Amino acid sequence: MFLQNGIPKKPQQETSVYDYANLLSDQEKDRLEQKLIYYSDSTSTQIVVDIMTSIGGNDIAMFGAELG
Repeated sequence: MFLQNGIPKKPQQETSVYDYANLLSDQEKDRLEQKLIYYSDSTSTQIVVDIMTSIGGNDIAMFGAELG
């Protein structure tokens, strides 16, 4: 499926927090990352946070599925 506002390229470094909008400070990203790692380790469920400025006119469900 082609999306108007393209999916970002695969990052070279994997993390649980991607802040393309520069909304979080480095300290906030680190704290959130640690909480997500702890949650993953204790539940075996992985959560990834992706903060973007816009998804264009795309449907959020389709955009999320393509992003995942």
